This record gives sequence, structure tokens and C-alpha cells, in this order.
Amino acid sequence: MQHIRPPAAASRTRGRHRGIALSFLLAVVLPFAVATWYLYERAADQYASYLGFSVRTEESSSAIELWAELPNFPAPVLLTRTSCLTT
Repeated sequence: MQHIRPPAAASRTRGRHRGIALSFLLAVVLPFAVATWYLYERAADQYASYLGFSVRTEESSSAIELWAELPNFPAPVLLTRTSCLTT
């Protein structure tokens, strides 16, 4: 039968452990906290972007038909070649 060693004892907190924790706070937590504070408290909303798109069917309709479907705009008058000549 083999002898199994007991698990290692809990380590003590040493100076290097405190240094690692301090460097983590200074390199990660502090810049994150400063950036968050700046963006939510000091920075002004100066840029805005808007996104829009339209979905059409494969059956393409003319621009005149699309214009006529708008409720607040009257449909433009179509001038044909004969109406231009007779006027």
C-alpha cells in the first residue's frame, strides 16, 4: 500500500499577494470605475445616429404608385407627351 501525502496547508497572505491584488485594482477596477463615472456623469450626448430601412416585395411598383400610397401627400399629376403638346 502506498502512502498518500496530506494536502498542502493553506498559504499565508504575503506581500506579493497584496501586490497582485493592488495591481489588479489599479490596472482594471480603477480605470473601469473612472470611465463609467465619466460616461454617465460628465460626458454630453453630442452624437446621435438613426437607422431606418424599408422592405419591398419582389413585385416592384413604380415610384408614382408609392407616392400615391402616402396618406398626407397628394399624388403628382402625370404629364404625358400629348398633354404637354396640347397645352
